[in-house]
Amino acid sequence: MTERAARSRILWIGFAALAEAITQVLEDPRRLVGEQTRFLLTELVRLYEADGLLSADDTVIVAARWAWPEYQGHATYVCQPNRTFREGLTHFGFYADGQIQPLIPRIQGHEIAVPFTDAEVARRQQLGETRTAELIRLLLADGSRQEGEAHDVILLSGPDDPETVRLPHPIRNDTVTAGGKPWAWTLGQRYTRLDKLTSGITRTSQL
Repeated sequence: MTERAARSRILWIGFAALAEAITQVLEDPRRLVGEQTRFLLTELVRLYEADGLLSADDTVIVAARWAWPEYQGHATYVCQPNRTFREGLTHFGFYADGQIQPLIPRIQGHEIAVPFTDAEVARRQQLGETRTAELIRLLLADGSRQEGEAHDVILLSGPDDPETVRLPHPIRNDTVTAGGKPWAWTLGQRYTRLDKLTSGITRTSQL
């Protein structure tokens, strides 16, 4: 077994417990956490995730109020440049409307800091990279992205692609605060395993 394969099977319990404690503090609306402290703690958890110290999860779920319909139209996820995701991911999911949506596409590519410009469209068309070129053109044309900005682009299998996993139903969020009020399952991104998502669960508390 290679070192990388062995590493993917290791769960670093100390890091996982610390990251969970940090996440609970940051997501608890009763706690007042300073902006700088919140930023530093969030970056620490992201570092643990990127280094594979928290789990062997293969699927990322992102908060996706706008990204969910965009995926359905373009089979991509577009976000801020240089966003950190952990290594080893194979699938991508969307948390929107209080539930994990039932389409879990396969990740087909990840492009960093792509300039959204007409010049980039022309360059990629010349290189035969028509999928990304057409995406940039369409998003600039509909005004959802601005000329000259840079974005990360994650290419995904489409809604009707056989590589996309289709759950029998959405997974409803049942997360609540200590006071019993509903709370979002994720405000940014969280990781899980595809086999958990496809096991027939119906609520996020089962993940």
